[in-house]
Amino acid sequence: MVNRNGELVEFKTRNETIKTFADPVTFFCELKHIANARGYKSGWVAHQYKTKFGRWPSGLDGLVPVPPSRSTLAWVKSRQIAYAKAVKGASWR
Repeated sequence: MVNRNGELVEFKTRNETIKTFADPVTFFCELKHIANARGYKSGWVAHQYKTKFGRWPSGLDGLVPVPPSRSTLAWVKSRQIAYAKAVKGASWR
C-alpha cells in the first residue's frame, strides 16, 4: 500500500445530496410549473401533491407557479418511472 498526498473528500449517497421537501407550498408551486410546461391537466398537480404528502392540497390553487428545483424534477421523474414499471408489469399478467 502506498500513501499519497491528496485531498480528503466525503462521499454521500444520492439521497443525501437531494434536498428534502421542507415546504409543501413551494413543492405545489413547482408542480404547477411542471404541469403548465408539459400541458398536464390541473388535477395532476393535486394528485402528485397527495402522493407526496398523503393529503390533498387545500387553498393553494391561486398560487403562482415557480420553476422547479432539481429535487422536485427528480421526484417527478421517479414517479414516472414507477408508473411505467407498474404498467409494464400489469401487461405481463
